[in-house]
Amino acid sequence: MKKLRIVSPLLLGVLLVLSLALAGCPPVEEQPVVEVPTDAEIVADAAMIYFAILPNDKNLIREDVFVERVKAGEDMFILDIRRAEDFAAGHVIGAVNLPGFSVLVNLDRLPADETIYLYCYSGQSTGQIVALLNIAGFDAKSVRFGFVRGISTIENHEEIVTTVPADWPEVTKLEIEPAVEVAIKDYYAALAIAEIARNRISAEDAYNLLGDPDTIFLSIRRAEDYAAKHIPGAINIPFGRGMQAEFDELPADKLIIVYCYSGQTSNQTVAVLRLLGFNAVSLDNGMGVPMTYPRGWYFEGFPTTSL
Repeated sequence: MKKLRIVSPLLLGVLLVLSLALAGCPPVEEQPVVEVPTDAEIVADAAMIYFAILPNDKNLIREDVFVERVKAGEDMFILDIRRAEDFAAGHVIGAVNLPGFSVLVNLDRLPADETIYLYCYSGQSTGQIVALLNIAGFDAKSVRFGFVRGISTIENHEEIVTTVPADWPEVTKLEIEPAVEVAIKDYYAALAIAEIARNRISAEDAYNLLGDPDTIFLSIRRAEDYAAKHIPGAINIPFGRGMQAEFDELPADKLIIVYCYSGQTSNQTVAVLRLLGFNAVSLDNGMGVPMTYPRGWYFEGFPTTSL
């Protein structure tokens, strides 16, 4: 099984400086030449840093907190990525619309100096987009469970819904590292030809790959929840700050099906893994959570184990 070794040029540079300090600096003419990192290495560093500095909120905002902040009239940049017709039928007051992954080729329309709050239908698509935006240098948060499973379940949420579109505000544009910007646009282009649409796989299709030697399942749920119940054969790397340290143990030549609880953090993880060169997809709705419309591997009746 081939493994993708992830080596950070930034880390190598730090080690080089430390070694010179310890050994004594040689004459100028004998100074070693530090190679300029390639575009691929720049992108890999940016992707790895995502989990190295992941905030405590995991780049999510609770749906109830979001609704209350909108009700309070806070100045917020809100981005609705649902289909245009659904946006027109009713959206959060003040929201602007960029359907789906088209956000990734409209980075110049996003603000560099304020938090971007995104919502889709269930919070899964925004998971990938939020990860990519933060890697690009934006401050982006996903509204937990999106519009359908999150916002619309909050009492009196109708008070913050309108059919009147907001004007797109003037924004301070972000200067993005060119290699990272190209990688994000390539990510968008790859979605059009991907074998698995939107880098997401249904529980039924994933079940059909259970036991396939070219597929592994990666649980990013908490260790105690993995121990209690997981997909047979799955490995566990709990989601959170520092998880990138274990990515070099993942196979580079297999399909990696990532799953969490509801599909939100697994989509964040998939975006990072794909930038690192892994063939990763997110399990739709994850293991499942007991919501109004429970979905996911467990609630759809597929097998689990504690072994």
